[in-house]
Amino acid sequence: MITFFVICAHLLLNVWIGWVFLTFFPDNRNWAESLVASLLLGIYLETLLIASMLFIGVSIKISVILMTGGILLLTFVAWLKGNITMPKFSLGKLKWYEWILLFSIVEKIMFGLWKIIQTPLFFDDALTQWSGRARSLFGSVNFSLNPESPVFLGIIESKKHYPFAIQVWRMVTAIFNGSWNDTIGRVDGLVFFIAIISTVWLIVWRFSKIRWLATLAAFIVSALPLQIWHAAAGYGDIAVGAFAVASLASLLRQEWFLAGIFAAGAAWTKNDGLILYMPGIFVMVFLLQFSLKEIREFKWFQKEKWQKIILFMAGLITLIPWFIFKYIHALGVTPNQEKLSFHPEALGLFWKYVVNGSSHSIFWLFISVSILLILSKMYRDNTGRALLGLFLTSFLAIAFVYSCTDAYRFLLDETGVHRSMLQFYGVAIVVVIYGIWLKISDFSLN
Repeated sequence: MITFFVICAHLLLNVWIGWVFLTFFPDNRNWAESLVASLLLGIYLETLLIASMLFIGVSIKISVILMTGGILLLTFVAWLKGNITMPKFSLGKLKWYEWILLFSIVEKIMFGLWKIIQTPLFFDDALTQWSGRARSLFGSVNFSLNPESPVFLGIIESKKHYPFAIQVWRMVTAIFNGSWNDTIGRVDGLVFFIAIISTVWLIVWRFSKIRWLATLAAFIVSALPLQIWHAAAGYGDIAVGAFAVASLASLLRQEWFLAGIFAAGAAWTKNDGLILYMPGIFVMVFLLQFSLKEIREFKWFQKEKWQKIILFMAGLITLIPWFIFKYIHALGVTPNQEKLSFHPEALGLFWKYVVNGSSHSIFWLFISVSILLILSKMYRDNTGRALLGLFLTSFLAIAFVYSCTDAYRFLLDETGVHRSMLQFYGVAIVVVIYGIWLKISDFSLN
């Protein structure tokens, strides 16, 4: 029970870190959007700051103390500037279908908590990489930042290129708790699960102002079986999905710097965020700035639009300490520095295992058919075109990695492809629901 109080306190600290940071930037968010953004932003800033200090040789405990002191100082500065304001929480009266959604989500959270409490960590990557490294950091065993050490970045040779967001967050929680346990080793998955559902609901509500449509989107993304199982499995994939959809939400709110930070957050949780989703987010940023006419006529040199793109890039640059560390130690982004090698049978296997398989139910079949039906409508709408660019670029990136590199083996044995597609759930459902909303808007106008 003490562990859960510590976890809740740590999450409140993350919210406060993000909330204070956001007070320095203008916004048009409502309280719920600010709350979810603050949570994810706090996790990103905390883990990146502590990891950066570790990279330059500061001890773990001193890093945590300095991070806490820095947040107190930032809070004081925000207070002096008069930026600190408490949010006005207001849920309003829930509709009957929102009660159904709430009951469904609570049931899944209870299942996830039961799984976390009653079963030990048992998946290979969770044991050796995500929680294994976190426990090694906490206990200061089998882990070193000295490149000459035999346990440099952990004892698992093939995992040294992995980012540190999840591991550092779990390590800090264990420090606050005073001991390590398997609950700490995977409870963050439930946090990211809730963040994805909340962000999807808020995105759809923002552009549509239709509560049942927002509820439908949130229900679909929460109901996918693989999602809740991974929320309690101890992996980092669900975190990638949370940061990716948070970046999308920020872009739709035209918060360019924050969108860049969340895109960096996706890359900071797992390399998939950098390879599979960063290109699509770049495409969306560009397409949000320029109309088809401007693109065709090469009217790209407009100062105010490039200022927004630069703001987005500034958010990405916050991850530079990790990129510098990776460069210095030649870590790369894949375990075996995968080489290009086309596998023509990959697309057939992708259809068999992902679209027509049981792991994702009918979700990807639904998404595929929906994209075909809304394609022309999305193409004619500026935001729809940007969303479509994000979806297609990310989907093509996934297809390329699994069909044109040695990562094909992770499709063949189904050990990696399903997790990559799980990361894509939130983005995919937002894109499709936006297209459906465009169709609904046509009907209502007629």
